[in-house]
Order: sequence, then C-alpha cells, then structure tokens
Amino acid sequence: MDLTGADLTEAGLSDACAAGTTLCGADMYRVSWARADLTGANLSHSCLVKAELDDADVRDAVLSGADLTSASLCWANARGTGFRGARFVGTALLGTDLRGADLTRAVSERASLSVTLDRTTLFTGATGSLYGPVTVLDGRERSEIDGPALQRFLAERGAHVEVLAP
Repeated sequence: MDLTGADLTEAGLSDACAAGTTLCGADMYRVSWARADLTGANLSHSCLVKAELDDADVRDAVLSGADLTSASLCWANARGTGFRGARFVGTALLGTDLRGADLTRAVSERASLSVTLDRTTLFTGATGSLYGPVTVLDGRERSEIDGPALQRFLAERGAHVEVLAP
C-alpha cells in the first residue's frame, strides 16, 4: 500500500498491520503505532514527532530522515532498521533491539538509548547527545556499557556523540 505524504496526525493505529507499506513523507504527529507490525515499511522523511511505537515491530523498516522528536520506541524490535539521518530529539528508546540497525548520520539530542546493540549496528557520522546504558552483544558475550566506555564505543564506530550523565 502506498500512503506517501498521507496525513495520519493523531491516528490510532495500535495493533495495525502495515508491513511493507510506503509512508514516505507522511505526517504522523502523535500517531499511535503501539504493538503495530511495520516490518519492511518505508517511513523515510516522515514526521513521527511525539509518536508512540512502543512494542512495535519495525524490523528492516526504513526511517531515513524521519523526525522522531519526543517519540517513544520502547521495547520495539528495530533489528536491521535504517535510521540514516533520522532525528532523535528527546526520544525514548528503552529496551529496544537495534542489532544490525543503521544510524549513520543520525542526530540525537538528549535521547534515552537503553538499547541492545551488536557489532553490526552502524553509527558512522552520528552526532549529538544521549543517555545510556546500552547492552552490547558480541557472539555469546553480553556487556552493559555507559558513560566514557559508551562514548568510546560509539567513537570507534565513527560517531561524534556525547554520553550524558543521568
């Protein structure tokens, strides 16, 4: 389904199945996608300001250039999701799975990033500030990092991000 440029402002789409849907440039201010299936959907350059995507499945979706200011993506499955150039200003990503996600050139400002990452999660050119901690999976090893260790981890992957103290 192609909903390019659609106005879905404040729509209640909880539990919806929109897998593979094209929503490029859509206005989804305050939309509720809680528990929705958005696998493989294209939400490039869409406005998701104050959107709720808690418990949503956004695996392999494309959110490049999306504005996620004050959005909530808590406990979401975002494995392999493309967030290239997305804006995370005051965004809550708590318990979110970002393994294999692409956050190249993403901009964060005071984003809460208590997520799961792996060595395939991309951060090249990401900028801004965020709160940790994050859990890093490396094979069978699992480690939680925060503060200076998280800042080093991100810098080693090409990010210029300040990790803020709680």
